Amino acid sequence: MKKIIISLWFCCWLISVSYAATDAPMVGIWKIISFQMVGYPEMSEFAAVNWIGRTLEWTSRRKLTLRTATGGTATEIQVCPEATSQVSIQDASGYFSVGYRIEPQRMGILQKDVTVVTVGCKTPSWLGEKREFVLISDHLMLTDWEGIFFFFAKQADNLNLLSTTEGLRDLVVTPHSVNTLMPNSLFTQQTLVEAFPNHQIRELNMLNDEKVAIIRAYELYQGDQLKLKVYPDERYEKISYIEISDPQAIIPGNFKLGSQFADIFTSEQTIDCQAGIQNYAGQTICFLEGMKTIKFIFKPKEVEGLSPIEALNQAQLIGIIWYADPSLSTQTSDKRTEESSVPVQVAAADAPIVPQSVISVDPSETNSLKPELPFQQQDKRLAEVYQQIKEALTKVSQQENTEGPINLTGFIAAQKAWLEYRKESCQWLLTVGVTDKTGQCLAKVTQQRIEELEQILQSLQPG
Repeated sequence: MKKIIISLWFCCWLISVSYAATDAPMVGIWKIISFQMVGYPEMSEFAAVNWIGRTLEWTSRRKLTLRTATGGTATEIQVCPEATSQVSIQDASGYFSVGYRIEPQRMGILQKDVTVVTVGCKTPSWLGEKREFVLISDHLMLTDWEGIFFFFAKQADNLNLLSTTEGLRDLVVTPHSVNTLMPNSLFTQQTLVEAFPNHQIRELNMLNDEKVAIIRAYELYQGDQLKLKVYPDERYEKISYIEISDPQAIIPGNFKLGSQFADIFTSEQTIDCQAGIQNYAGQTICFLEGMKTIKFIFKPKEVEGLSPIEALNQAQLIGIIWYADPSLSTQTSDKRTEESSVPVQVAAADAPIVPQSVISVDPSETNSLKPELPFQQQDKRLAEVYQQIKEALTKVSQQENTEGPINLTGFIAAQKAWLEYRKESCQWLLTVGVTDKTGQCLAKVTQQRIEELEQILQSLQPG
């Protein structure tokens, strides 16, 4: 009897799928920002990380190009000169729960239906026989690649409109990432410079919960508007959580700050809400059972006579909190199969608790407290020299008969490659016992890089 019910359910889901042979709605430049493993992936996590930052270009003439980088120095690594596409609207729960045994909320999908673009190529290509791209919104899509879902954020409608800063045009949030920041991203100013090149970064010194040590947070602005705050974990080497207050941020469900509670959540969803305390006093913090790495901050409407439920339904979304959960990207489910089966929910691990008290401190009053770690000091200096070299190369590019733009693009690419080398090298040295602490290795190689860049900067100075 159970098999009959399951088959009927699966058939009903298939019937709900509608197809249209039309031009794909994914025309534009898309950048890989994060990933989620499913099943038993053929690609390693290390290889998946190397795909972050690669771009996909779909032109109106149906040419599909995969590149290693954006901008003028982009390298074409895979090209489909003439692609075919078929667009369908599919039930999100059926597509992910039945197809991949993973809840759509885990992927940051709250809507009932998703647009699936099935893409093929008339000649042999990296697309294989066909590949499906799921459009979560006009700005975000994903695709399964050898057992790993890669998330793509839209950068521009075409190459001519692509920003020269190589930064995303919008702040994009998924359960797995904020722009290109993922749970294992280092808590450094240099990391933030690369992930948010269009923002100004300010340091914020604070006391920890025990009020015995200084920790550093970062505030990111555009103009005079605060967009997000980034906080460290206890080891002070990785990102712990990020508060986002950018009204234009693209968040799961495609909702914007200012939306009401009743417009975001439905009675069919399992929601947990709690009254905020300390820094969140007077606010309500909510999260979905299947998406615990993102918490929604609501400001209840203060109207006399409203019941608590009515006040909550009319509460305004004023921000979100993203938690860095390393297990989320690598936690797998059973691989997609041809046969239907009972959906198996894979819940995200519980997110860490927001610190109850964070007190801003005047730097002049911190002398008697624990000093900041050497690596943090060095990384700060690294970011300073990096910016100084970029400014120097920009000035060079304004002079006649120079190769300034090429030099600047090459320097940015080289620094990104070095950051990846620093991370992977120190992690490897830790596994073989050459160093007993990641921070010691990071400090050593960062100091070497600073000395190298300072010499380069000196050579660029006039006179």
